[in-house]
Amino acid sequence: MDDPQTQSTPGNATEAERRKFPRAKTPLQIEFKTEGATVMSHSETSDISMGGCYVEMSFTLAVGTTLDMILWVAEEKIHTKGVVVTHHPAFGNGIEFRDMAPADQEKLKQFLASCS
Repeated sequence: MDDPQTQSTPGNATEAERRKFPRAKTPLQIEFKTEGATVMSHSETSDISMGGCYVEMSFTLAVGTTLDMILWVAEEKIHTKGVVVTHHPAFGNGIEFRDMAPADQEKLKQFLASCS
């Protein structure tokens, strides 16, 4: 995934070269909350892969922030943990997926295969 210290613009060539998985430019509804939060925030991805996603949002999160996340794929929930790995102020965050169950990994894999 991207270097946690990256502060460059999204989608530049050096970021693309470091990615472990190809990304699909597709919006998915997501819900997420930071550690200690009591309510979920809602947004959508601008792109997604097996390793993570990019979320465009005006209120960005600091690199290292851990998240509980739900991705909505074809009316099904995919639960995962995430950690913010890139921070682009007033634009968005790159989020790396962590601790996704194998069944949810398979759902995501099938969805991504249908996008290509």
